[in-house]
Amino acid sequence: MSKFNREELVQTLFEESGDALFLFDPDTEELLDVNPTVQRLSGFPRQELLRMQLANLFRSETSGQVNFLRHAFRTTGVFHSQEGFLLRTKQENEWIPLNLTITRLHVRPKTLGLITARDVRDQRETHNQLKKVESELRRVLASVSDCLWSMEVDAAGRIQSGYVSPVVAKLTGRPPEFFTHWPDSWMSILHPEDIPGLEAGARRFREERSPAAEFEYRVLLPDGRSRWLRNSVRATREACGRVRLDGVIADVTERKGWEQALLASESKYRSLTDNLEQCVFLKDAALRYVAANRRFCQVLGIAESALVGKTDLDLHAADAAGRFQSDDRRVLAEGKSLEREEQHQWHGTPRTVRTIKTPVRDAQEQIVGVLGILWDVTEQRTLEAQLRQSQKMEAVGQLAGGVAHDFNNLLTVVLGNVGLLQDSLPAGDPNLKLVEATETAAHRAADLTRKMLGFSRRTTLCLEPANLNVAVEETASLLRRTIDPRIDLRMQRATKLWPVQADPSQISQVLMNLCINARDAMPEGGVLQLETENVVLDDDFVRTRFEAHPGDFVRLRVSDTGAGIPPDVLPRIFEPFFTTKEPGKGTGLGLAMVFGIVNQHGGWIDCSSTVGAGTRFDIYLPRFIAQPRPGVKSQPMIQATLPARQGNETILLVDDEPMIRNLGQRILQGYGYNVLLAQDGLEAVEIYEREKGKIGLIIMDLVMPRLSGQDAFRRLQGLDPNVRVLFASGYAAKYVVDPEAEGVMGFVDKPYRPEDLAHAVGAALESCSSLTQV
Repeated sequence: MSKFNREELVQTLFEESGDALFLFDPDTEELLDVNPTVQRLSGFPRQELLRMQLANLFRSETSGQVNFLRHAFRTTGVFHSQEGFLLRTKQENEWIPLNLTITRLHVRPKTLGLITARDVRDQRETHNQLKKVESELRRVLASVSDCLWSMEVDAAGRIQSGYVSPVVAKLTGRPPEFFTHWPDSWMSILHPEDIPGLEAGARRFREERSPAAEFEYRVLLPDGRSRWLRNSVRATREACGRVRLDGVIADVTERKGWEQALLASESKYRSLTDNLEQCVFLKDAALRYVAANRRFCQVLGIAESALVGKTDLDLHAADAAGRFQSDDRRVLAEGKSLEREEQHQWHGTPRTVRTIKTPVRDAQEQIVGVLGILWDVTEQRTLEAQLRQSQKMEAVGQLAGGVAHDFNNLLTVVLGNVGLLQDSLPAGDPNLKLVEATETAAHRAADLTRKMLGFSRRTTLCLEPANLNVAVEETASLLRRTIDPRIDLRMQRATKLWPVQADPSQISQVLMNLCINARDAMPEGGVLQLETENVVLDDDFVRTRFEAHPGDFVRLRVSDTGAGIPPDVLPRIFEPFFTTKEPGKGTGLGLAMVFGIVNQHGGWIDCSSTVGAGTRFDIYLPRFIAQPRPGVKSQPMIQATLPARQGNETILLVDDEPMIRNLGQRILQGYGYNVLLAQDGLEAVEIYEREKGKIGLIIMDLVMPRLSGQDAFRRLQGLDPNVRVLFASGYAAKYVVDPEAEGVMGFVDKPYRPEDLAHAVGAALESCSSLTQV
């Protein structure tokens, strides 16, 4: 044996002990030393502890005195506390319960005392918890349907104690007292055919020292029948050889009968369904559930053990259960798979569910059950419908935009020629009234065209940071003077509302259109409410909304308590020219324009409605966070409001429509300009390359065949960085070129009158002159 230092060993044991150790002088009751555990429990540092008396450090929980502790130490030399003692801590009025042992130590030349103290707080808490657990366990045992049992076996295999819950009477037909003598009493009721297998399994369980085992066997009932039981056993083995056995006994008679017919099929399907998100279930030929995967049980809100043996009649309303079982019988009779998609109520919510049912065959190819797979396709169908609607709206928008473009060209010719005709007629000419009526009709047509462009998201926007609360207040102020006083107009505006990048005039038009529709839906009065709110949309919210995406948004809500929109009408409300109003009371472009403007602002609009309860429109616009654009030279747009001027500059007019080219040439020549014509972007580039020294300004259409206005502008800038272009179009400028780009002198909206074109050209040439002088 290796040598060791005895004193070092003693010191190590003292320092490392998990118990609190106090070494004291029994004569003076002064502490001589304490180990680190004392410091940890009390919170006092060692030096402060060594200055304390025992009487100040300890007290009894009952008497509060420690006098008899001193007496016991002096008379017997050893003292074990029979009652609780408390240790003082650094926290005021806080004492720790301890069990104390005091031992007399003979250390020459003096006798010392050693107090060994153990913290019993955890023991007391454990005791209290055990009492609660015991009470709860007794309650559970009285209510569960399975039989619980427990026993202890010593090292020699003798049963020391045992317990069996009262449920055993239900399972075996014998009272709990019958099983006092284990295992003989239990073995006496076993089916003779199952005894050898059970004994062999129990022997393996003992010899292999398995932690758990499961046995299935039959017991004989007093009336001669037998019942299948499953006994699940868990063993807790101690080093001394003693073993504690705990078990649960359940009635599996019905299940065993089903397993005989479906065992082969169930084993195949179980491994495939454990981790599926689809619902999978298995029924026998009597349409009773034999097995189901986790997802199916979650949807039904029932455990698989409770589901097995039940039919659809036990789980669903009679009409639904009848429909399900009718499909099952058809599968069993025809031996063919059946697919169906229908509405179901899942947790009280209607869902679109797709179901596939397939016949299950045994080894002899006999149909013995039905395998079903079903899954929720609500979100998929919703998104598909939204995609189809979006594609339809996009196609209609492109068509509307194309029609509006061509219509704008025609109106430009009409308004231009009307303007020229007005200038040529003398005052008092009777034909002037005809011309004015024609101009009025053309302007009304232009207004319709602008609405079509709004739907197709090609209207002109003047975007700026805006607070939607302002738009709500202005709209409400206007409405209060015009709507039926029986309509209660309410506002709910969010404080600290985020700004959005918007065209205030267009937003006001959106609000006004929605409010007018709400007014018309409440002819007898009601409530019209305007609300604003900051919202943060997450992935869960946008998952079922095709147009939506996560982020920070400002929500503008317009709701009413009117007649509501029928479900068959709701999907079509944003289509252009669709209206349910009487002839002459609506064009069907109001909501179409709202849809287009909101989309053009980078947002989307949701509508929900209940017939007889009202309608709600939710508009989501992205939050605007200003970001600097370094290096971009700001150039103000040319407004067509300056006086027209005479000039002699050469202007290149580019348009694919011959009538517009001829009209523009006549207008500009009337103001003294020299005009060159090009029918598309390619011809414009060729002419400018030859005549760029003469051309002072190019008027260019945006949408042209062969080469668009935008592409032609880029090529012209390659030929001459100082080229100056005035764009003409009914489309929004941002869909073509950056309005702040060098060389863009402004935009003139189609359709235009002669003076509109002359004003824009004059302003552009004045700006060109100013830039040249600078």
